[in-house]
Amino acid sequence: MSTGLSGCDPVYGIYARQIAPEPPDEDCIAAALRKTPGVTEVQIKTITNEGWLLVGEGPRHGSQIHYFTYKVGRTYAPTLMVEDFGDGKFEYSDTMLRMGEKIPQPDIDYTLPIMRDAERRVAQLCGIQIGAGMVHRCTGARCDPEDPSR
Repeated sequence: MSTGLSGCDPVYGIYARQIAPEPPDEDCIAAALRKTPGVTEVQIKTITNEGWLLVGEGPRHGSQIHYFTYKVGRTYAPTLMVEDFGDGKFEYSDTMLRMGEKIPQPDIDYTLPIMRDAERRVAQLCGIQIGAGMVHRCTGARCDPEDPSR
């Protein structure tokens, strides 16, 4: 017998993450994103993590979560998020996700190179060890033309 969860929408789009020892410099990251060709606007939001981590790695209660949403002239906007995992570890994730709605392949193909360039610029201009190690995964679309998975 199998049981499904009703009302749970799948998440589609692009996801990449990497742990780095450098804390986020909000001004530097925003400036690096603004210098990325194809980025038309950057919105910054910082919230305090109210959740409690019970086991494993994850964001610490009371730490800041930084969101850098950058528009690229399309319907969907990527977001670079930085969370403090404690012990000198910060998770940098770069995503363009939709719940219950597949992002069209042309939007993935257009945006993914901009996302990769943005990650490289943040790494280079802000001295954060991300970019080359961020592996992009796609659901509901291909991340690369040679990738046969969907």
